[in-house]
Parts: sequence; C-alpha cells; structure tokens
Amino acid sequence: MEPGIDTLAPVAGLAVTLSDSVLSVTIDRPESLNSLTTPVLAGIADAMERAAADPRVRVVRLGGSGRGFCSGAGMSADDLAGAGPGTEVLAQANRAVRAIVALPRPVVAVVHGPAAGVGVSLALACDVVLASEKAFFLLAFTRIGLMPDGG
Repeated sequence: MEPGIDTLAPVAGLAVTLSDSVLSVTIDRPESLNSLTTPVLAGIADAMERAAADPRVRVVRLGGSGRGFCSGAGMSADDLAGAGPGTEVLAQANRAVRAIVALPRPVVAVVHGPAAGVGVSLALACDVVLASEKAFFLLAFTRIGLMPDGG
C-alpha cells in the first residue's frame, strides 16, 4: 500500500485535514502572514505527493489562516536557519510547485489578502484560484535579488 495522507508527519505552521474527500492544506502561520519556511514548503509538497496516492482525496484546497494567503518565503534568521542563502527554501518551493502541478486531482487555491512571492507561485500552480475582493498578488523577487518564480 502506498503511503497516504494518514502517514503525513505533523509540521509546525501547516494544517492538513481530510474531510468528505476534500484535502485541506492550510498554511498556519498567521503571525507572519503565513510566510513560508523550509519545513512548511516540504510539508506542502509531501501533502500533494501523498494526495496523489490516496484514493480518498478527490480535490485539494490550498489556503492560509488569518489575514492573508501567504506573504512568501520567510526571510527572518529563524526562517533561514541551517540553510545557505535561501537555497533549501528555494529547493522546497520548487518541489512544492511541481507537486501541485503534477497532482492528478484538482487543486484550488483560496486566496484572501496578500499572496506574495512564492505564495503567488503556489497559487498560480493550482488548477483554480478563488480570490476574494481583498486579495492581491505581489511578485517582488527582483527587489530582493532573486530570479522570479519558485517553480
């Protein structure tokens, strides 16, 4: 038996639940507008990869808790601890985007408030983006010296 959603290890800052065939993957770091850390990005990728192998999953909902969808990759010292200059964060961002694109089930991004940087990449990798009237998208990679896109 292939590993399914039930075998996912818990990740701080990420909530993953399965209800009525809907897998909800929620970035849960509202104190930082859901900025992404290496473990959160790896957790998103793991959830998408496991969803592909779990026949109970019919659709995936990707969202964020609190006031926004995602403020992009965390740039604090704690967020980047143990990595080179963001290399592991970018590697996991790329893995997460690729896992979303490869998933053979619909993935719906539910965007409210800001979606910035890699958060935009995650949303746009989804099959459908539902954006509230207060949603906005910001690609600021060049302002921080990075090549655009996380995928």
